[in-house]
Amino acid sequence: MFRKKIFTYKNKKRIIIFCIVLVFTYTFFIHFNSRNVISVPDKMIIYANKTEKEVNKQSNEFDKIFKLTNERFKFTLYSAKDIINDVYVDNLKKQTLGVEFIYSKKQKLKYFSNFSHNILEFDKLYFPLIEENKKIDKYSIVHTFQYGYNNHYINSSMGNLHYSKQLIEIIKNYK
Repeated sequence: MFRKKIFTYKNKKRIIIFCIVLVFTYTFFIHFNSRNVISVPDKMIIYANKTEKEVNKQSNEFDKIFKLTNERFKFTLYSAKDIINDVYVDNLKKQTLGVEFIYSKKQKLKYFSNFSHNILEFDKLYFPLIEENKKIDKYSIVHTFQYGYNNHYINSSMGNLHYSKQLIEIIKNYK
C-alpha cells in the first residue's frame, strides 16, 4: 500500500507562497484601515439647518467627526461627472447637512483610480451628508466630497465614500 505524501517539495512551496500572500494581504488591509487618509484639519465647520457652527478643535466632537469622516474613505476614489465651483458648494452648504475641513497649508491625498495612483491637492474639503429620510443610492451625493485649492472649490466631486449614520447623528445633534 502506497501512501501519498501530502508535504512534497512542490506542495511545501505552494503552502509557503500562499502564507506569504496571506500575510501581505492582511498587513496591507490593516495598514490601510488604520491610517489617516486625510490630515487633521485646522478648522472644522458644520452646516445644518441653514446655519454654520465652528467645532472647537479641543472638543471630543472634533475628534469623533474627524475619525468617522476619515473612516468613510475606501481604497479607490473616482471623479464624478459634475462641475464644482464656489457657488455650487455654497448652495450645498445651505441645502444639505455637511461638514467642511479647512487647512492652513496645502494637503495631498494619495488615491487609486483607473488602475493608477493619483494625488489630489487641496486646502479645504466639503462632505455633504444626507438625512435618513432621503433617498440614498450608490450615485447619491452622500458618497462624494468636494475639494478646494487656493480657497476656491474646483473641478469635480470625488466619490466612493462609505455612508456613516453615526457621523450624521453627531452633526445633526451638534450644539
